[in-house]
Amino acid sequence: MNRLFAGRAVLWALFFLCDCTGRHNDPAASDVAALSRPAGDFIVKVAEEHMASAELGRYASGQASDWRLRTYGWHMLAFHRAALQRVRFIATARDIRLNDTMGEGYRRLVDSLKQKAGNPFDSTFMSVMAEREKMMIGDYDRAIQKIPDPQIKAFAAAERDSLLQHLVRITAIRDSINVKKKRWAAP
Repeated sequence: MNRLFAGRAVLWALFFLCDCTGRHNDPAASDVAALSRPAGDFIVKVAEEHMASAELGRYASGQASDWRLRTYGWHMLAFHRAALQRVRFIATARDIRLNDTMGEGYRRLVDSLKQKAGNPFDSTFMSVMAEREKMMIGDYDRAIQKIPDPQIKAFAAAERDSLLQHLVRITAIRDSINVKKKRWAAP
């Protein structure tokens, strides 16, 4: 008898909480679902960007001919892996499904850099990382402006500042290497 009563109570609770289409009657829940589309797109894209940047950093830490780029590569590997974990935490909290691998465009970029070594790798890596950092900063700026979710906005603001530091660092390394090349070039 108690099981029957408990079963009916559960059914009545489900009936009152959900409508026939399976959506919640709670207007706040529908607002969250409506707001999560741009946030979800941002989180999915950022996860792929962090995967690609971590892979590029891993490769640079072993293939770059300049010690500063190898150090920068290790830093990129550590930072982007940690950032990916933060993105995964946010995605899990908001039921956003992330890809397990990076997209085809990111995979082609990583594969094209893996075919290079030494000075050609160094110059290409510096250019790619500077452009990627600028692109990611733009993505984070748009997220800060357009996504109303306070947790995602706080995450984007913190990550944006780190990405600005990365851009300054890779630009300084590139300028330093270019000055060194000019100094050793024949007059």
